[in-house]
Amino acid sequence: QWDPAKARNEREKALQKLSSTSEFFISMFTPKTSHNDLDKGVSMWKVVLEVNGQRYEGTVKKFSKNLVQTQNLFPQHTRFNKGYIASFNVPMSSIESGKSVFILTSSLGTSTFRF
Repeated sequence: QWDPAKARNEREKALQKLSSTSEFFISMFTPKTSHNDLDKGVSMWKVVLEVNGQRYEGTVKKFSKNLVQTQNLFPQHTRFNKGYIASFNVPMSSIESGKSVFILTSSLGTSTFRF
């Protein structure tokens, strides 16, 4: 457990990061495992965040926690899914205060998530 000073420090670091960047967890399953490649440089998928009509392309990294830790944070995530973190160069406050659409698209299709 963190002492109050460490907790305060970590909170400040997180707030600093969120002032210029937003991050989303993606739990993804594809029937063909070779299609589950969001973190690859030449992925067939493209991740876009639309905030108040403006589009931002995201960068995606593999979520590095083990399955038990991931399921504690995201109970819907299973061993059949791959976890990713999508990052966008838009402050989280812009997303919280406006209309946002998360778009996952490829030649196979498109999914949109409005919030």
